Amino acid sequence: MMNVQIFPSRKRVEPNDKLTEKVFSLLAETYYDMVTNGSRYNLVEVVNHKKYGEILTPFWLELINGYTDKTPLDQFDRAVLAACISEWAKGNKHTTPSVIYRHMTGKIGSDAEPKAALRVAILKSIDRLMCTQIKIDMTDVCEKLGYNEGKPLKITSAILPCAYIEGLIINGQSTTVIKLLMESPLLIITNAKKQILEYNETLLNVPKQRNSVDVIGVKNYVMQRVQEIIQHQMTPTIKFDDVFRKCRLMDLHNEQKRRVRKVIIELLEYLKSEEEIISFKLQKEGNKFSSITFIYKKELKK
Repeated sequence: MMNVQIFPSRKRVEPNDKLTEKVFSLLAETYYDMVTNGSRYNLVEVVNHKKYGEILTPFWLELINGYTDKTPLDQFDRAVLAACISEWAKGNKHTTPSVIYRHMTGKIGSDAEPKAALRVAILKSIDRLMCTQIKIDMTDVCEKLGYNEGKPLKITSAILPCAYIEGLIINGQSTTVIKLLMESPLLIITNAKKQILEYNETLLNVPKQRNSVDVIGVKNYVMQRVQEIIQHQMTPTIKFDDVFRKCRLMDLHNEQKRRVRKVIIELLEYLKSEEEIISFKLQKEGNKFSSITFIYKKELKK
């Protein structure tokens, strides 16, 4: 019987480059074409470089190991991947659905367990990530922007190289253990670009918030945007339509969109209470809430 000891990380480590952003927000028809017809996607890394003009990174996606679900990867999948990458970054080669759930929700303690439906969703996401192969050609961008010391970088790998075994006993409980086999190719790429986000994942533990698949996707996407803005001192505005689009929620009716905005507001309120941000304000266009702006500490030091 396999005996695994797991000491989870509490630090979130996640890729934050254009490639990762695009992989998890492709239009459904684009994703379908890529995994069905082998079509290439040309990612624009730089639009108008003063010397080279447009700089591209081509990539391809392929379903492997007999996997046939052509539903595009989404923000929930990205959060699952980030949880596994956070464990890998700490040096852990094993994780569980419960550990992944705590990474995505910020919950603490052995009693913070996902409900059955969410556990199923996490394992379904693991299946998607381990059975979706990405091929990336970084030759152009490495040569022109100096990534990887200017040397070509080409990778073909499952987005999450892993295997899992169900029914193992960990701390007296039967669970599924996920073995991380190697570094995610998206982590390799983002390390070459030096575009990693790191933050305390307890910031995701918004009080009294129901952690459904959609809420986790929205909350993790907005947190990624907040951390990106803070760490790179960007314009501190998040547009609601951008959240709906990136989280594949554009078809929601108005009441459902109102509930999504409430999730975002609750997260910002919690970040304010934890002194991660100083204040925030809702912005309107006409009679419609269009965005949320916030003030953060580093901004005041400019």
